Amino acid sequence: MDRLRGRVHNLSSELTNIDRQMQISGAIVSELDIQVAAMGTRIDKTTENLIVAEDALAEKRAILGHRLTEINKRGPLHTFQVLLAAESFGDLLSRYKYQDGLAYYESTRDVASHFFIDYLPKGTYVFEYPSRIVHRGQYQTGLTELQCMYAPEFNSHAPSQQLTVR
Repeated sequence: MDRLRGRVHNLSSELTNIDRQMQISGAIVSELDIQVAAMGTRIDKTTENLIVAEDALAEKRAILGHRLTEINKRGPLHTFQVLLAAESFGDLLSRYKYQDGLAYYESTRDVASHFFIDYLPKGTYVFEYPSRIVHRGQYQTGLTELQCMYAPEFNSHAPSQQLTVR
C-alpha cells in the first residue's frame, strides 16, 4: 500500500509539473504571437514606404524618358548624369544592355554614367541602374543631360533634386 501511495504521489507531482510547463509554454507562445504581429505591422509599413519610393522614382525616370522623345533625334543620343559622391555602383561594367525592348550601351565611371543609344523610337523609357547610398545626410542628386551626338544643339537637361538619406 505504501508503495502504491508513493507512486500516486509521484504521478500527482508530475501532473502538477506538466500543468505548470503547459501554462508557461502557453504564455511564451502568446508573447511570441504578439511579437510576430508587431513585426508584421512594421514589415507592412516598410513595404508600403518602399512601394511609394519606387513609384516616385519610376515616375521621375518616365518623365526623363518622355523628355528624350521630345528632342529631335538626329543620330545616336548621349545622356550624361552627374552622380552623387555618396553613391557607389554595384554594376561597374561597360556593356550593351537590353531593357524593355531598347538596346543601349551603358558606361559607368566614377563621376558619371553614360548611356549611348543608336536608335530611340517614340515612346516613354525608364533607365534603371543599381546604386547604393553609403552615408547618411542631405545631398543634391546629379543633373541629367541628353544630347544628340552629331547635332549637339538638340539637347535637354533635367534639374537635380534634393535627396535626404536617413
